Amino acid sequence: MNGTTDTNGADAEVGAASARTALQRDVGLRVRAVREQRGVGQAECARSAGVDTSSLFRLEKGGQNVTIDMLARLAVALDVGMDDLLEGITVDPSIVELRPRV
Repeated sequence: MNGTTDTNGADAEVGAASARTALQRDVGLRVRAVREQRGVGQAECARSAGVDTSSLFRLEKGGQNVTIDMLARLAVALDVGMDDLLEGITVDPSIVELRPRV
């Protein structure tokens, strides 16, 4: 490999990490917006979803990756579809970090 390949790989890695961070932030903001639109407090939502309040807080701040399980629990707690919690979220294609085959 030459230096250019290493640099491009590092750039792709940084781009993927940045896209993941943006996605976490956007999902967290959407969850918070839906929760607030429904008039549900953070502690009540967490309790109804069976998750820690601190986990919901981190998710809403974009500091925690949401699992499908947690998304489903939040949808049930908020009485909305899972798709409602992802409405308007766009995914940056750079989130895909291609890995060389070995």
